[in-house]
Amino acid sequence: MRPINRKEYSQFLEDSKKLIESYDFEIEKTERGFKIKTFLGVLNISFWESSILYSTFMRFNDPFNLETFKTIFPKDRINRFTFKWNIHEDSHIENLNILKDRLDKLSLF
Repeated sequence: MRPINRKEYSQFLEDSKKLIESYDFEIEKTERGFKIKTFLGVLNISFWESSILYSTFMRFNDPFNLETFKTIFPKDRINRFTFKWNIHEDSHIENLNILKDRLDKLSLF
């Protein structure tokens, strides 16, 4: 894995924010990212700079419908206690593709 430079990371952040804002969710901006209202519950999305991975941190607030989540996202891993659903990839494109796929599914309901 090669280190991520600041310019690449800044572009990743910008692309991620534009992607999230392109959806018709009720969105609240936070210090580190966003809170979006979904049919499963409120989803917190935030970003922390890393030198080796592009990371999107995602966590649902309680109350959260875990059983419905498992039906819609059967292959996804989520922490069943904290409801963390993070994305960590060495490619910003792959990270954005996963984020887009998740948001696409969440926007269907």
